[in-house]
Amino acid sequence: VKEYFRNQKPYSGDQLYVDDIFPPNDNSIFGLNKDGSIYDSNKNRYKESIADFGFKKGDIIWRTAREIFGEKYTIFESGISMNDVNQGGIGNCYLLATFAALCEIPELIVGLFRTLKVTKNGYYEVVLNINGVWQ
Repeated sequence: VKEYFRNQKPYSGDQLYVDDIFPPNDNSIFGLNKDGSIYDSNKNRYKESIADFGFKKGDIIWRTAREIFGEKYTIFESGISMNDVNQGGIGNCYLLATFAALCEIPELIVGLFRTLKVTKNGYYEVVLNINGVWQ
């Protein structure tokens, strides 16, 4: 994984960016492979997470920021607050708790983003570190 991301080049195309590891489809949310098979070999954990979601395949509508906010929006429109971080049902509370804590020092959140400008292709790169060093 480290090698894969270390060798990535920022996307600079004109077309809307689509992440091939986390594409905007149900497989990304439900932990499925491209063929629809369950990614997690622990079938009980998969069943529990599906029950916890409160929604099922086909319920999710994927939208870009531009589709939600229109042509004019900013990355950090009215500041940064821990209230901006909301827990969903995909089991990532450890990551969201970290972001909420970082919101106490807004410069730390801003520093995660490689660009603070709205892009036409929807590509935004976020850099996560361990002990302040990219891993």
